Amino acid sequence: MRNKTLNKTLAIIFGVFIAVCLAAGCSEKIVNTQEKGVEVSMCAKLSTPAMAQYIDHFQVMVTARDFILPIIEPLELVDGYLRGEVIVPAGRERIFVVQALDKEDNMLYSGVTIADVLPGKTVELSIDLYPIAPMLYITPHYQEVYMGDSFAVDIMINMVPELSSIHFGLSYSPAPIYIDSSILGFDLDTANTGYEAWHGDFLYHITLAWGGQSPNSITDAAGNAHLATIFFDSHAEWGGDSVTSVLDLQILFMWDTAGDSMSIDAAYTNNATVELFRPL
Repeated sequence: MRNKTLNKTLAIIFGVFIAVCLAAGCSEKIVNTQEKGVEVSMCAKLSTPAMAQYIDHFQVMVTARDFILPIIEPLELVDGYLRGEVIVPAGRERIFVVQALDKEDNMLYSGVTIADVLPGKTVELSIDLYPIAPMLYITPHYQEVYMGDSFAVDIMINMVPELSSIHFGLSYSPAPIYIDSSILGFDLDTANTGYEAWHGDFLYHITLAWGGQSPNSITDAAGNAHLATIFFDSHAEWGGDSVTSVLDLQILFMWDTAGDSMSIDAAYTNNATVELFRPL
């Protein structure tokens, strides 16, 4: 399991994608550069900034049937946007692939679109990047809440096919928040999925296991599932005007449909935060 902390704090990442945006001031334009080809100026939005903790660099790769070697240029993350330019030979069906990679050049997210690149024409690209590495992650329904309010977080899993059972432990700090309850994920089979949750060892533990008569997976064919929703309350009397509460998945065990333990060494994870503010 790849982690940023020595205590093997587990992942908490949700719905990460990068969308190429075409709004004013963030659009792509094509300028005819004669023999050099066409300059494509791209701008992309990183929708979940927490993802940047594992991504080391971004790039765009352009391929087509009428040129052999791919054209690769870096994209720079500036103020939440990916920016960069690439010179592309004019022609039909240019394939644009945007990639997010770690320090070892392992691809974490990727998205692709096909567009015609013609002199004097504006190309409008729309690219969503989806995770291509196993992940266990958490997403708060709200990133900011008032002290004294309730909020919820979803526990999600990506690209872990043939998952039959899972156990994880969640820590949460500091004191302004506490867990009220939790429920089984909305897309799981309630009749055949066992669910147990309890407090202990300064952690909130959740165990899910397939309970049908024949071995089966609690994730879908792609290895994805919404595992659970956890409901939090917060203290209104906490001192100070604001505080950052951190949510960490610190324990993880997984088993496949054959009953064998699954490796978690390749899981990309980080933590999630919720900002609590005192009402004005």
